[in-house]
Amino acid sequence: MILFLFVLGISFSASAQMVDLMGGLAVDGMLNAQAAKGYGAANTQIKKNNIAQKLQMKNIEIQTLMMTNPQNVSRETFSVSGYSASAQKENEGGFSITLTGVEKSLCQSFENNFAGAKKIKINQNNICSDKNNIKFYY
Repeated sequence: MILFLFVLGISFSASAQMVDLMGGLAVDGMLNAQAAKGYGAANTQIKKNNIAQKLQMKNIEIQTLMMTNPQNVSRETFSVSGYSASAQKENEGGFSITLTGVEKSLCQSFENNFAGAKKIKINQNNICSDKNNIKFYY
């Protein structure tokens, strides 16, 4: 009888420890998932801020060029934060900067007036896909 109670006590203790261990692993998994999600959001925001800074600098550079020699802004190509970009003069007297190959997560975070742009056009239909061409009008 004593042996039976001893075995019964050990089995209840082991199952309680197993439940406790599984609960701890579940909590740890959720914390890791939230940390990864937070890291992804922070990384996207850093990219977005970097693109805004580079676009604003290029905007100033192009406006300076347009005041002195507007025909120089015909179809200049350059890089903005690792994305291929081009500038071109628009018919309305302004100019545009086009970024190509922008991923969907970053594309969805651009809003009007981003980096001082008057208007933003995403692809042809203003809908983000896997790789996007985004045109900023100044």
